[in-house]
Amino acid sequence: MDQGRINLDWCASLLQGLVSAGLEQVVISPGSRNTPLTLATLLLPQLHHQVAVDERSAAFFALGMAVETGDPVALVCTSGTAVANWLPAVVEANSRQLPLILLSADRPWELQQCQANQTIDQVRLFGEQVRAFHQLSPPEASETALRRLQALGRELVREASRPCGGPVHVNLPLREPLVPEQIPPTLPTVPVAPCLPPRLSLQEGELQTLIESLDGRKGIIVCGLDAHSGALPALGAALGVPVLADPLSSLRYGSEASVIGQYDLFLRSVSRRAQLAVEWVLHFGATPVSATLQNFLDEQTAARHWWVDASGRTMDRQSMTVETLQASTASLCGQLLSAGLDPLAPAWLEAWQEADRQVALQLQKQPLPLEASILRHALEALPDRSLLFSGNSLAVRFLDA
Repeated sequence: MDQGRINLDWCASLLQGLVSAGLEQVVISPGSRNTPLTLATLLLPQLHHQVAVDERSAAFFALGMAVETGDPVALVCTSGTAVANWLPAVVEANSRQLPLILLSADRPWELQQCQANQTIDQVRLFGEQVRAFHQLSPPEASETALRRLQALGRELVREASRPCGGPVHVNLPLREPLVPEQIPPTLPTVPVAPCLPPRLSLQEGELQTLIESLDGRKGIIVCGLDAHSGALPALGAALGVPVLADPLSSLRYGSEASVIGQYDLFLRSVSRRAQLAVEWVLHFGATPVSATLQNFLDEQTAARHWWVDASGRTMDRQSMTVETLQASTASLCGQLLSAGLDPLAPAWLEAWQEADRQVALQLQKQPLPLEASILRHALEALPDRSLLFSGNSLAVRFLDA
């Protein structure tokens, strides 16, 4: 019996299931116990892999890939404390509902609780931070088990995907020898049939009620982190309302007339806030970076405030009730744009555009702090569709302002 080949076939079956559901990218941290997983990744021609030696960095690298593509990314690492280094990125993926598939190698049961090196209890290591946890048995030569592993791979992609996506964890105990007596040149490809997440839309009655609440009233669309649908500026134009684009939404840097970017500065004026008081707020994505905007929203106690969230979570604000609309951004924008909306009189959007222009002109005339000046020059110099990473604290606030 070639235990190394049994290990390889076991790991390959799981990965083939993942590939069949649409997985393309794997980030590997080198180790010993995860050799069968690494080998299977390298031998599957449909998988692309990256190597990152440090597990914490590997997890954030995979997280960034999931942010950019929206597709699931798998992580592979060895046993022991290596797995624990994924935790910060797992927490982030859970919070932002990003699809990470965590494949951790482990020692078999006979090497547990006996002071073997590089062994910790990896069962449910990430607690409630993952959508699902699967503890596998040690590999065996069983066609039934291999078919079940392929089915599990597809199940993992569904569990990790939106609208209620997030990280999932599979723990794989592997017995030595870890390498087959003969390594095959490649492994068979599999047909790909991606798992399609549901497109959550409002029911007809809910949609009509929302339209009636928006129609003819002064409102704003707020777009935070992850609200990056290209339909949002068009929705603002169709309603005749401003789209307040957080810098992390990636919507601020186009040329759409409905998008407002300088609100953090002009909403500091008490008279301007009074002039721009709203009757409704339609909020997509995370809470904005700008504390000024958050304070302005808290002052709108008479306004209706909806948060669009496909997973149906709730948002609490100090001074107003926020109602959740359980729909995806793309589907709700499509529903509203197809409804033949009547835009508000131009004066409302023009008031926001004029405030935006005045602040932009003032900024051009006055000297800026060194950090802000560097950032302005960088933004002006970057080509279209560049990727910009912003740190937290002052960096992202300079970006916002």
